[in-house]
Parts: sequence; C-alpha cells; structure tokens
Amino acid sequence: MKYPRLPGLTLDGQVYQNEEMGTVEAIIPPGPWRTCHGPGMVELPNGDLLCCWFAGTFEGDADVHIVCARLPKGADKWEEPVDVSNVVMSIKCGASDTTSGMASNAVIGYVADKLVDLGGTVIFG
Repeated sequence: MKYPRLPGLTLDGQVYQNEEMGTVEAIIPPGPWRTCHGPGMVELPNGDLLCCWFAGTFEGDADVHIVCARLPKGADKWEEPVDVSNVVMSIKCGASDTTSGMASNAVIGYVADKLVDLGGTVIFG
C-alpha cells in the first residue's frame, strides 16, 4: 500500500511513510486519557493490527484503563481507541487442573492479574 510522505507525526492515527528510515509510522489516537503506557501490538489472522495499552491519569492510579485500537488491513488510519476495562475473561485450561493454562502461559496469568487489578472479572473453568 502507498502511504503519504511523513510530514511529522500527528495524533489523528494517520499512517505515514518515513522514507528516511524506510518505515511506516503512526501515532495511535490517544483518546481522552492523559497518559498511555505499556503498549503491545499484534497482527491478527485477517491482517489487521491490534494495539492494546494502559491509559489513565498516571500509571498506577485507580483510573487506569485497558484500551485497544485497530488498524484494519489496507487502511491508512487507526480507528479510535476503545476502553475494554470491563471485559470478562474466562480461562478454560487443560484437563489436568483449572490453573494449568496460566502455568504454561505466563501472559495469560499476567493479563488475568491486570484485569482484576483494573476492576475486571476473570472466571476459571
């Protein structure tokens, strides 16, 4: 896909070509939150990019949320971020016991802990 030349990063989610660096860059729209930290990005099976991060007044404050934004495959602009803090996570583990999934995948346990810390719900099954 051909992207416009990078004039300088903007907060509107527009994707730009940085010819000097040979990269494609964007700042994901920050939404209404004052600070954002701890981002992670993954390419979804359909080619979309999904980025999730923590956002709030300040890291560690009670108003920190889990926020996600998506760049649909072929799009030239990130979608507005969505607060997913009230997501309910259900963990279905292997037959050995209800915590085997967390023991074999530390990220699942980390995400479960963060969801609970932020007021979310985790169900073990």
